[in-house]
Amino acid sequence: MRSEVGQPSGPSAVFSSCAVAVFFIAGAFAQSSDVQAGGPESQWRGLPETSGTISLESAYGTAENTLQKLCLELVLRLTGAISHTTDYTVIGRLRADPVFDNGHLDGTDFPDVSEATRPLRIGETAELELREAYIRTTWNDWHLTLGKQQIVWGLADGLKVIDVVNPQDLREFILTDFENSRLPLWAVNAERPIGDWNLQVVWVPDPSYYILPRQESEFEFSAGVPSVPPGFALEYKPASRPSGLDEISDAGFRLSTFKAGWDLTFNYLYHYDDVPVFPRSLCLTDDGPTVVVTPEYRRSHLIGGTASKAFGDFTLRAEYGLFTDKYYPTGSLLDADGVVKGNDLSYMIGVDWFGISNTVVSFQLFQDWFTNDSRGVERDEIQTYTTLAVHRRLLNDTLTLQSIWFQDLNHGDGLLRPKITYAVNDRVSVYAGADFFYGSANGFFGQFDSKDRIYCGLTWSF
Repeated sequence: MRSEVGQPSGPSAVFSSCAVAVFFIAGAFAQSSDVQAGGPESQWRGLPETSGTISLESAYGTAENTLQKLCLELVLRLTGAISHTTDYTVIGRLRADPVFDNGHLDGTDFPDVSEATRPLRIGETAELELREAYIRTTWNDWHLTLGKQQIVWGLADGLKVIDVVNPQDLREFILTDFENSRLPLWAVNAERPIGDWNLQVVWVPDPSYYILPRQESEFEFSAGVPSVPPGFALEYKPASRPSGLDEISDAGFRLSTFKAGWDLTFNYLYHYDDVPVFPRSLCLTDDGPTVVVTPEYRRSHLIGGTASKAFGDFTLRAEYGLFTDKYYPTGSLLDADGVVKGNDLSYMIGVDWFGISNTVVSFQLFQDWFTNDSRGVERDEIQTYTTLAVHRRLLNDTLTLQSIWFQDLNHGDGLLRPKITYAVNDRVSVYAGADFFYGSANGFFGQFDSKDRIYCGLTWSF
């Protein structure tokens, strides 16, 4: 059943209006500054430049012998200048896929995304989205980016450590690249130099979180979800969401510098964890004993950073993050709300090797340590993952061969993703690849062992 998409109301309507106002005020500010300078730069510089892509991708599920995906996508990008110090970018995306299984569509189409940010669903097979809409300008020593945008932190490939400013669309698990799976948010992004350092300050008054796969969808999660004791029914309540500008806002900063050949950053973010907590209560209903789960979003502090340096043909990368007040489900019936609180220390160490012409070989080690080892916690105290990636260009850079292998060392499961891309010309490219899952159903990757697929696609740029 298709749900109705209403107009933003309450705090969302106020925020949407404020966002539009910021665009016009900033544009007027930049224009007035140029008028005071007395030059012709004060005028809008003609029509915006238009570019975009049209792509078609099809995926076939080899384990289930069924067509898994048939996605047609149009991305349109408009860019232009308001003045010599101010420019703007608007990116829209239209997607249609009559094949992909989105699961239950009852209720709000995107309940975890704010009304000012969520895509507009068209029927049950298409969606229209304002991906990004921002202006860039300067004020004194500050470089400002205002509007709906992606703010990227971290150096890791394939998996994330501190790249958490923007939530992620997980309807296709982690198979979509970060740029397309991140949810751009309405934010203020301000940067300025301070001596040998660069300071970035971010304010994100946009209460949007991960888009999680729906029940019975193609990539519905089965590992790591709250368990139900035998003989109990399960009832999910709507998620409890924060409200009010002060309550919904995330804020943080990044300090970056270059010292003795090292690129260094120090990051801090006060934010809502984009994965909800699942506290439970046990009650007796007409259907018998029932576990009632009401998802909640709770605050966390991120304290982290990155480091990278080149050593001849090698580049060393490192990334770390301490996340406070993390919650994980427990199977213990003695626990009052079914969740356990602790701190999460995550880090990545990576090495890139450029010793062969037109080739990059990368290895990454990820570890995640949950500091509360209470009995019954439904995760390992230390989780370890590795990735091995190879990327090679041939035929004057028209042919690209690449593969990345994810391995979960705790459960022995993993994911292998080979891909080949051929650039027919400057505008058209074709590609083919595969996603092979394997291992234990309790593993991060092995839960999708029956979702192996091969795919192909075409992209036309204009």
